[in-house]
Amino acid sequence: MISVIMPTFMHDQFIARAIQSVQCQTYKNWELIVVNDGSSDATESIVSQFIIDSRIHYIYQDNSGSSCARNKGLEHSKGDYIAYLDSDDIYLANHLEVRHNIIKEHEVDLVFGPVWDIKPSSRKIYHGELADTDTGCVLPLMVMHKRFCLSVGLFDSNIVFEEDLDLFLRMNKCYKVYQFFDPVTAEYYVHNHSIHRMYEKGGHKYIEDYRNYHKRT
Repeated sequence: MISVIMPTFMHDQFIARAIQSVQCQTYKNWELIVVNDGSSDATESIVSQFIIDSRIHYIYQDNSGSSCARNKGLEHSKGDYIAYLDSDDIYLANHLEVRHNIIKEHEVDLVFGPVWDIKPSSRKIYHGELADTDTGCVLPLMVMHKRFCLSVGLFDSNIVFEEDLDLFLRMNKCYKVYQFFDPVTAEYYVHNHSIHRMYEKGGHKYIEDYRNYHKRT
Protein backbone atom coordinates (compact mmCIF):
# COMPACT_ATOMS: atom_id res chain seq x y z
CA MET A 1 0.00 0.00 0.00
CA ILE A 2 1.05 3.59 -0.65
CA SER A 3 0.41 6.11 2.11
CA VAL A 4 -0.15 9.59 0.71
CA ILE A 5 0.59 12.30 3.28
CA MET A 6 -1.05 15.68 2.79
CA PRO A 7 -0.09 18.52 5.16
CA THR A 8 -2.35 21.53 4.92
CA PHE A 9 -2.54 25.03 6.31
CA MET A 10 -5.20 27.59 5.32
CA HIS A 11 -5.83 25.98 1.93
CA ASP A 12 -9.59 25.49 2.09
CA GLN A 13 -9.94 26.83 -1.46
CA PHE A 14 -7.67 24.09 -2.85
CA ILE A 15 -7.87 21.01 -0.66
CA ALA A 16 -11.00 19.39 -2.12
CA ARG A 17 -9.34 19.33 -5.56
CA ALA A 18 -6.21 17.75 -4.08
CA ILE A 19 -8.14 15.02 -2.24
CA GLN A 20 -10.22 14.22 -5.32
CA SER A 21 -7.04 13.77 -7.34
CA VAL A 22 -5.98 10.99 -4.96
CA GLN A 23 -9.40 9.34 -5.11
CA CYS A 24 -9.13 9.24 -8.92
CA GLN A 25 -5.89 7.25 -8.96
CA THR A 26 -5.73 4.19 -11.20
CA TYR A 27 -3.64 2.55 -8.45
CA LYS A 28 -6.25 1.74 -5.81
CA ASN A 29 -4.24 0.40 -2.86
CA TRP A 30 -3.64 3.70 -1.09
CA GLU A 31 -4.49 5.59 2.05
CA LEU A 32 -4.56 9.37 2.40
CA ILE A 33 -3.55 11.04 5.66
CA VAL A 34 -4.55 14.70 5.83
CA VAL A 35 -2.71 16.60 8.58
CA ASN A 36 -4.28 19.96 9.37
CA ASP A 37 -1.51 22.16 10.72
CA GLY A 38 -3.70 24.45 12.81
CA SER A 39 -5.84 25.97 10.05
CA SER A 40 -8.61 28.33 11.17
CA ASP A 41 -10.44 28.33 7.83
CA ALA A 42 -12.96 25.78 6.51
CA THR A 43 -10.39 23.02 6.01
CA GLU A 44 -11.81 20.68 8.66
CA SER A 45 -15.36 21.05 7.37
CA ILE A 46 -14.28 20.31 3.82
CA VAL A 47 -12.18 17.27 4.74
CA SER A 48 -15.04 15.88 6.84
CA GLN A 49 -17.04 15.46 3.64
CA PHE A 50 -14.43 13.04 2.31
CA ILE A 51 -13.80 10.76 5.29
CA ILE A 52 -16.78 8.64 4.33
CA ASP A 53 -14.06 7.05 2.19
CA SER A 54 -12.41 4.71 4.71
CA ARG A 55 -9.04 5.20 3.02
CA ILE A 56 -8.95 8.87 4.06
CA HIS A 57 -7.79 9.79 7.57
CA TYR A 58 -7.76 13.22 9.23
CA ILE A 59 -5.41 14.53 11.92
CA TYR A 60 -5.42 17.96 13.52
CA GLN A 61 -2.38 19.47 15.20
CA ASP A 62 -1.57 22.90 16.57
CA ASN A 63 0.38 24.95 14.05
CA SER A 64 3.90 23.51 14.00
CA GLY A 65 4.99 23.82 10.37
CA SER A 66 4.85 21.56 7.33
CA SER A 67 7.81 19.40 8.40
CA CYS A 68 6.13 18.47 11.68
CA ALA A 69 2.86 17.85 9.83
CA ARG A 70 4.54 15.49 7.37
CA ASN A 71 6.33 13.68 10.20
CA LYS A 72 3.00 13.31 12.01
CA GLY A 73 1.46 11.79 8.91
CA LEU A 74 4.38 9.42 8.56
CA GLU A 75 3.93 8.27 12.17
CA HIS A 76 0.34 7.30 11.43
CA SER A 77 0.96 5.74 8.01
CA LYS A 78 0.38 2.03 7.39
CA GLY A 79 1.75 1.67 3.87
CA ASP A 80 5.07 0.19 2.78
CA TYR A 81 5.54 3.16 0.47
CA ILE A 82 5.20 6.88 1.10
CA ALA A 83 4.10 9.67 -1.23
CA TYR A 84 3.51 13.32 -0.42
CA LEU A 85 1.01 15.77 -1.87
CA ASP A 86 0.57 19.35 -0.72
CA SER A 87 -3.03 20.46 -0.41
CA ASP A 88 -2.78 22.98 -3.26
CA ASP A 89 -1.31 20.51 -5.78
CA ILE A 90 -2.84 17.55 -7.62
CA TYR A 91 -1.91 14.12 -8.89
CA LEU A 92 -2.90 13.11 -12.40
CA ALA A 93 -4.71 9.78 -12.48
CA ASN A 94 -1.67 7.60 -13.20
CA HIS A 95 0.71 9.20 -10.69
CA LEU A 96 0.87 6.45 -8.07
CA GLU A 97 0.62 3.59 -10.54
CA VAL A 98 3.54 4.80 -12.65
CA ARG A 99 5.80 5.24 -9.62
CA HIS A 100 4.78 1.99 -7.95
CA ASN A 101 5.44 0.01 -11.13
CA ILE A 102 8.90 1.55 -11.54
CA ILE A 103 9.86 0.77 -7.93
CA LYS A 104 8.89 -2.85 -8.47
CA GLU A 105 10.44 -3.19 -11.93
CA HIS A 106 13.79 -1.57 -11.10
CA GLU A 107 14.00 -2.64 -7.44
CA VAL A 108 14.83 0.86 -6.21
CA ASP A 109 14.21 2.63 -2.91
CA LEU A 110 12.95 5.94 -4.28
CA VAL A 111 11.59 6.98 -7.65
CA PHE A 112 11.00 10.47 -8.96
CA GLY A 113 9.75 11.87 -12.24
CA PRO A 114 8.39 14.99 -13.90
CA VAL A 115 5.53 17.24 -12.83
CA TRP A 116 3.91 20.32 -14.30
CA ASP A 117 5.21 23.48 -12.63
CA ILE A 118 2.28 25.89 -12.96
CA LYS A 119 2.52 29.62 -12.22
CA PRO A 120 -0.05 32.33 -12.96
CA SER A 121 1.77 33.33 -16.14
CA SER A 122 3.60 30.17 -17.18
CA ARG A 123 3.50 26.38 -17.33
CA LYS A 124 6.53 24.13 -17.77
CA ILE A 125 7.62 20.57 -17.12
CA TYR A 126 9.92 20.18 -14.14
CA HIS A 127 12.05 17.03 -14.01
CA GLY A 128 13.59 17.54 -10.58
CA GLU A 129 16.93 19.00 -11.57
CA LEU A 130 18.73 19.78 -8.33
CA ALA A 131 20.61 22.60 -10.02
CA ASP A 132 17.36 24.33 -10.99
CA THR A 133 17.21 27.48 -8.85
CA ASP A 134 13.90 28.65 -10.34
CA THR A 135 11.85 25.70 -9.08
CA GLY A 136 11.91 24.39 -5.56
CA CYS A 137 9.47 21.48 -5.67
CA VAL A 138 10.74 18.00 -4.93
CA LEU A 139 8.10 16.15 -2.93
CA PRO A 140 5.39 15.80 -5.60
CA LEU A 141 7.92 13.98 -7.78
CA MET A 142 8.67 11.16 -5.35
CA VAL A 143 7.45 7.84 -4.01
CA MET A 144 9.74 6.04 -1.58
CA HIS A 145 9.99 3.05 0.73
CA LYS A 146 8.76 4.01 4.17
CA ARG A 147 11.62 2.28 6.00
CA PHE A 148 14.21 4.36 4.15
CA CYS A 149 12.36 7.58 4.87
CA LEU A 150 12.41 6.68 8.56
CA SER A 151 16.06 5.66 8.56
CA VAL A 152 17.44 9.03 7.39
CA GLY A 153 15.82 11.01 10.18
CA LEU A 154 12.47 12.32 8.87
CA PHE A 155 11.93 15.97 7.93
CA ASP A 156 14.02 18.58 9.71
CA SER A 157 11.55 20.90 11.45
CA ASN A 158 14.27 23.57 11.73
CA ILE A 159 14.27 24.15 7.97
CA VAL A 160 11.74 26.79 6.91
CA PHE A 161 11.48 25.74 3.26
CA GLU A 162 12.98 23.07 0.98
CA GLU A 163 12.77 20.53 3.80
CA ASP A 164 11.82 18.07 1.07
CA LEU A 165 15.08 18.75 -0.78
CA ASP A 166 16.99 18.16 2.45
CA LEU A 167 15.34 14.76 2.89
CA PHE A 168 15.90 13.84 -0.74
CA LEU A 169 19.59 14.71 -0.65
CA ARG A 170 20.06 12.64 2.50
CA MET A 171 18.29 9.67 0.92
CA ASN A 172 20.15 10.07 -2.37
CA LYS A 173 23.45 9.46 -0.59
CA CYS A 174 22.33 6.19 0.96
CA TYR A 175 19.81 4.43 -1.27
CA LYS A 176 18.99 3.43 -4.82
CA VAL A 177 17.22 6.28 -6.60
CA TYR A 178 15.64 6.06 -10.05
CA GLN A 179 14.62 9.05 -12.17
CA PHE A 180 12.28 8.83 -15.16
CA PHE A 181 11.36 11.56 -17.65
CA ASP A 182 7.98 10.50 -19.03
CA PRO A 183 5.05 10.62 -18.37
CA VAL A 184 4.25 13.81 -16.43
CA THR A 185 1.92 12.77 -13.62
CA ALA A 186 1.26 15.71 -11.27
CA GLU A 187 0.64 19.44 -11.18
CA TYR A 188 2.56 21.69 -8.79
CA TYR A 189 0.98 25.11 -8.36
CA VAL A 190 2.77 28.33 -7.46
CA HIS A 191 0.51 31.13 -6.23
CA ASN A 192 0.37 33.88 -3.63
CA HIS A 193 -0.35 31.44 -0.79
CA SER A 194 2.29 28.84 -1.64
CA ILE A 195 5.62 28.29 0.10
CA HIS A 196 7.30 28.75 -3.27
CA ARG A 197 6.75 32.50 -2.98
CA MET A 198 9.26 32.64 -0.12
CA TYR A 199 11.69 30.75 -2.33
CA GLU A 200 11.32 33.35 -5.08
CA LYS A 201 11.83 36.24 -2.62
CA GLY A 202 15.32 35.25 -1.57
CA GLY A 203 15.16 31.62 -0.50
CA HIS A 204 16.97 30.54 -3.68
CA LYS A 205 20.28 31.83 -2.26
CA TYR A 206 19.76 29.76 0.90
CA ILE A 207 18.97 26.70 -1.19
CA GLU A 208 22.04 27.09 -3.36
CA ASP A 209 24.21 27.27 -0.23
CA TYR A 210 22.45 24.20 1.12
CA ARG A 211 22.92 22.21 -2.08
CA ASN A 212 26.61 23.10 -2.09
CA TYR A 213 26.89 21.96 1.52
CA HIS A 214 25.44 18.55 0.62
CA LYS A 215 27.93 18.23 -2.24
CA ARG A 216 30.80 18.71 0.19
CA THR A 217 29.56 16.27 2.84
